[in-house]
Order: sequence, then C-alpha cells, then structure tokens
Amino acid sequence: AVVSTQSTGTSCFHEPAVTDLSVTAYHLALTSGLLVLSVTQVFFLRFRHAVCDSFYPVRRKKRAEYLHTKILKARTYKLKHAAEEVFTRVSERNKLCRMFPWLYKQVVSSARAGRIYKSVIGARRCIVKPV
Repeated sequence: AVVSTQSTGTSCFHEPAVTDLSVTAYHLALTSGLLVLSVTQVFFLRFRHAVCDSFYPVRRKKRAEYLHTKILKARTYKLKHAAEEVFTRVSERNKLCRMFPWLYKQVVSSARAGRIYKSVIGARRCIVKPV
C-alpha cells in the first residue's frame, strides 16, 4: 500500500543508489577465478595421475585393471537389465494377447510357436501357446 506523501512530507520509497564499481569488480574477479579453477581442475587431476604413475608403475597397472573391470561390469549390468526389460515387455504383451484374443484379428499358423495373432493396430504380434 502506498502512503500519502502529504501527511509526512517524504516519499515511501528510497531513491535507488548507483552500485559501487569496486564491489562489482570484486564479484567479477571472484566468479572468473572460480570458473578458471573449475575448468583447470581436470587438467590438474590428470597431471597428478601422471606424476603418481611415473613413481608407482605397479599401482598404475592395478588402477588400470580396476577401471577396466569397473567399465566391463557397468556394461554387463546395463546389457543384463536391458535384456530383462525386453523379456518382461514381451511377456506382458503375450499375457495381454492371451487375455484379450479378440483384439488380435488375423490368425497365421506356425508349427513351432502355436498360433500367432497379428494386431489390428500396427504390426504387434502375440505368441499364443497351442491349447
């Protein structure tokens, strides 16, 4: 709410002051210094590893083996879970096909998989075990 200036003779809001340039320069220098340090941190870490590798070659080999094993485990973990996800999606689709066979129109005979119903929408297929 704005107070009338007639009763007090002064305005409710202060006049904005000009920002001191020394404070702005200080903030700019601090921000740019932090930016430079964060960018060069990667190079300092690589330099530290290079120095340690030159003094301790056995430790370097163990570290390389550890990192290699860690990467391989991560890859196999991702592949395993991707395969499990595909398997669950296929089995869920097959359950839906068995539960609602009238949604799947065209019957194609197959000797090894029983009956295959082709979906009306798109090219989805459902494998139904023979009865």
